[in-house]
Amino acid sequence: MIACAIESSSDLAGVALFRDQVAIGVERYAAGGCGDRTMFEAIERLLRAAGVRPSEVAVWIAGRGPGRYGGVRAALTAAQFFALPGHAPIYALSSAAALAAAALRESGARRAVIAGDARRGRLWHALFETTAEGSINGPQGGWQLSTPQQFLEQTIANAIYVSPEYHRLKAQGYLRDEVGICWIPENRYPDPVELGRLALRKLAAGWPSEPPAPLYLHAAVAEP
Repeated sequence: MIACAIESSSDLAGVALFRDQVAIGVERYAAGGCGDRTMFEAIERLLRAAGVRPSEVAVWIAGRGPGRYGGVRAALTAAQFFALPGHAPIYALSSAAALAAAALRESGARRAVIAGDARRGRLWHALFETTAEGSINGPQGGWQLSTPQQFLEQTIANAIYVSPEYHRLKAQGYLRDEVGICWIPENRYPDPVELGRLALRKLAAGWPSEPPAPLYLHAAVAEP
């Protein structure tokens, strides 16, 4: 089975191509600016290099955030565009889940809190856990939208904290009272290979796709 994963929720975006759950090609690039156009070009290059037509891709995987709203929307749009010729399904998955999977595997921890700047003086965050079988559960308790103080008051023991915007959160003073919180002290980005692997494992286990829409936690705002 051929699958393609698209991840563009953070500053570092990318696409990955899989055959029988093995990554056979990946391209990463800086998001923003012309990054969304680069996404389409990268997908076409990967398919051409593998000798695969878009209609031969059995499933298109897209990261749905949270994160850079324009990038998340572009990833979902690209998946829908390329899926159309072969009427292939789209499997949407939280980008943060892929980031948690990588952080938990690398650190050996059992729990990870993924957080980011939701703007408007809020942070988005969620808890993910690894099971005895090595799969990822979460977000445990659902997605949270908190003030910096609320976030710090919800410290979770024995969890590793990860963010694609660590330096931004640090510069804004959101992490000034981080006593007791074990951060990975650098920006960590969701990766298309990790996203694809996690999505394909969930798909094989019978887990349904998440809604194919950007994961946006703020309530909609309408200007008169």
